[in-house]
Amino acid sequence: MWNGLNLNTKKFIPSPYEQFKKFKNRVVSSFDKGEFETTIEFERRIKEIESEVLNSYLGVQNIDMKYDADSSSFQVTIDDGLSFKVSVARGIASDFKSSVKSFVVRCSKDLRIIDISTEFRGVKYIGIAFKEDWVLSREKPSTRTEDNRAKTDHKFRSQEV
Repeated sequence: MWNGLNLNTKKFIPSPYEQFKKFKNRVVSSFDKGEFETTIEFERRIKEIESEVLNSYLGVQNIDMKYDADSSSFQVTIDDGLSFKVSVARGIASDFKSSVKSFVVRCSKDLRIIDISTEFRGVKYIGIAFKEDWVLSREKPSTRTEDNRAKTDHKFRSQEV
């Protein structure tokens, strides 16, 4: 019954995970297995599409890095929320900061962060001390538009496993 009284809008707002799952299912369900495509090829293609869906859902990475010379590590913050540390030798820290434009954030199917990394000069740097449920705790996921894609190439790259 809709009576216009006792409005408790928070009660019926879907969780970020439910919102993402619905968004992902809508996109992925629009793809069919090709007649000449093997099941393995189709599943690989769907996995790539799911990763792109997560990128679209989370949007562009806005990265802030502050170096602590005493601990030889960066405190990295993405989108004013996802924080973690990355150990980087002091001798290359300045180049690292000016060169690294994005981090790969791998998530499980339930959107918990598995790991965070980036590559610099052929070496993989691993993020530590992050909040696993950051994706789920975001209040308003951003969406990338053609406009902001053109403004920056700092894309939020992820892989859903």
